[in-house]
Amino acid sequence: MYMKLQQLFEYNPSQENWANAMDAMDVVHSILGDLVWDNDSDEEPKPGFYVVSRSWIGYPIFADMDLPPGEGGAIGLNSLYGTSAFDVTTAAHESFHALLHSQGKNFHDEIAVNNLTRAWIQQNIKDTRFLRACMHILNNSDRSYS
Repeated sequence: MYMKLQQLFEYNPSQENWANAMDAMDVVHSILGDLVWDNDSDEEPKPGFYVVSRSWIGYPIFADMDLPPGEGGAIGLNSLYGTSAFDVTTAAHESFHALLHSQGKNFHDEIAVNNLTRAWIQQNIKDTRFLRACMHILNNSDRSYS
C-alpha cells in the first residue's frame, strides 16, 4: 500500500500521463512570476531579479548573493525541468526563500518558508499520490525542509 522511499522521491505523475504535471521551472515561475531572470543571453541579470540555474553545490539552495532584500539572488536546483516530487517540492521551497527575500522579510525562517511551501503544494498539486509524496519530502527532509 505504501510506496517505498525511493519510489516516493522519484514519483512523477507525468509518467502516468497526468495532464497537470509541472516541472521545477513551472513551479518557480508560479511563485516568483516576473521576478525570475529568464534570459538565455550573456546579458547580466537586472537588479531585483532571481536567477535560476542548476545547483552549484549539489543540492537545492537559495542564495541572496550578499544583495540587499529585493535586489535579487540565485536559486540552484538539482533539475530545472524535473517533474519528480522531489524536484517540485524543492523548487517551491527555494522559491519561497527568494520571495521572502524580495519582500524584505526573514528568508532564513524555515518555519515560514515551509508553511508557504505546504500551502502552495496543497493548493496546486491535485493528484493525491503526488501530493502525499511532496508532503512527505517537505516534512521529512534532512535539508531543512521540515
